[in-house]
Amino acid sequence: MVGRRHRMGVVGGVSRALGLASESKVAKAAKGQFTFVQISDTHVGFHKDANPDVIGTLRRAIGDINALAQRPAFALHTGDITHLSKPEEFDLAASVLGEIKLDRIHYVPGEHDALDSGLSGFLTHYGAESGQRGYYSFHDHGVHFVGLVNVVDFKANSLAALGDDQLKWLRQDLSALPASTPLVVFAHIPLWNVYEAWGWGTADSEQAVQLLRRFGSVTVLNGHIHQVIQKIEGNIAFHTALSTAYPQPAPGTAESPGPLTVAANELGRVLGTRRITKVSGTRALATIDTPIIHDAQAALGTQDEEPVMNGARVLRTLSMILFAAASSQAATPPQEIDISQFAFSPRELTVPVGTELIWVNHDQTIHSVIGQGEGGKFSSPGLDSGDRFRMVFKHSGDFTYVCSLHPYMKGVVHVRESLAQPP
Repeated sequence: MVGRRHRMGVVGGVSRALGLASESKVAKAAKGQFTFVQISDTHVGFHKDANPDVIGTLRRAIGDINALAQRPAFALHTGDITHLSKPEEFDLAASVLGEIKLDRIHYVPGEHDALDSGLSGFLTHYGAESGQRGYYSFHDHGVHFVGLVNVVDFKANSLAALGDDQLKWLRQDLSALPASTPLVVFAHIPLWNVYEAWGWGTADSEQAVQLLRRFGSVTVLNGHIHQVIQKIEGNIAFHTALSTAYPQPAPGTAESPGPLTVAANELGRVLGTRRITKVSGTRALATIDTPIIHDAQAALGTQDEEPVMNGARVLRTLSMILFAAASSQAATPPQEIDISQFAFSPRELTVPVGTELIWVNHDQTIHSVIGQGEGGKFSSPGLDSGDRFRMVFKHSGDFTYVCSLHPYMKGVVHVRESLAQPP
């Protein structure tokens, strides 16, 4: 957004500045001011055609940050640090992000960071600041920063949510602050409904936003959708961010979200980072999004170059989680449920007790199987293309499940003592 400041509206594209006339004005006004950067959706471990070298493009983004004339105070990472939440992915991400020449990075998790065992992997690396909760706040240069978690409370037919406990904490955290305090709120999934059909929103975001309305300057930073969309509502400015890994389609322009393949020489134009500055005398924080612009050779490397990862490969493991007690052999032949075109097929299935079901991911993006029924909850790890998740149903009942990454994908398994029973 260049030029006139909007009080209410939604804008997509690559933003240049907010609240000031041009990027050059931002740079001039920001000299000596408090500045930080946002990085998002690094997806360490991704290796598909949309970007076979996410470490390379991440390092290009880091190079841009390190080359800034004015050193930012710190970086915010708004989630999806990893692609499959594997320990080796977290380790590699920590190593590469450690190349950012800043004193600290503040993190919140994305849903890809919570695939295998909830937030345990994320909290192992980044939980100290939040007391192992994931959400927290801190104060810097007169600005109050709040990091929120909205990637673990997925339910069928519903967007992700912050949850009552976190909302209660947020109310308490903000209660002692004067309305003149500038706020920066950062979370992974947008705190407004960008596109509900794709799960691009937070179910209880309005309850959180209501707590923010009394403040004169609020900036909300999110990732998740891998593109810049802005919404200005009163004194609250919402910004989604570019990814450093791969783009996603604009809302509603494709059958489903997921990695979007573009021409190699265009990749750097749809990836990037954001610089945010508190400029004296302005109510809105100034934001500049910087794409990684480079040619195909620089973006993706050549056959003759040494791989960026020095030959190391992020290992994907196939985990099998059995529901209830392990079974030596299923009583009936296994049945498959296809995951393709962002749907489970068959979506509804009736089987006898003891049946082993096998979910097979045929999509080119990550999915998961998260459900509950008689006997408790069950969950798969992140399933990449071709991966399988097996489970033996030992109890009768109705078992509903969703994909935690795309909660509009849902299915149900009716388990009966006899198939003569009605579903």
